[in-house]
Amino acid sequence: MKASSSLAMVIGFILAALGIIGLISPDTYVRLGWFWAEPPGIYIVPAVQLVMGLVLLRAAPSSRTPVGLGVLGAFALAEAVLMPLLGHGRTRGIAHWWGSQTYGSLRLWALLELAIGILVVIAVLPSRRALHPATSAT
Repeated sequence: MKASSSLAMVIGFILAALGIIGLISPDTYVRLGWFWAEPPGIYIVPAVQLVMGLVLLRAAPSSRTPVGLGVLGAFALAEAVLMPLLGHGRTRGIAHWWGSQTYGSLRLWALLELAIGILVVIAVLPSRRALHPATSAT
């Protein structure tokens, strides 16, 4: 497995773990969401998203779903570029909106994040054929 695929798998596990946290404890999920709205998170999160986007784009061509992983990577890159442009005031507004959501809607977002994380992991897993080559019947 290539390094980019291994890193993409780690990203998938992290996304899935965040989704599980959101399903179990929406309050903790909201507190994690506040991290990106306040310094130093407002500076750290775009850097992490930039790395995530580059890793997903790098892993996409050799994955099971190159287009899907490429779109996720492009989305992470766009978010990394746009977030600093929003500024501190707007990110705080988004965080307030996020914190005002019902537990049900937060759990739906967490379920989506869990699903995306699982799909990223599945996308970069080696194919079964590569693990068990077929034998020719002669």
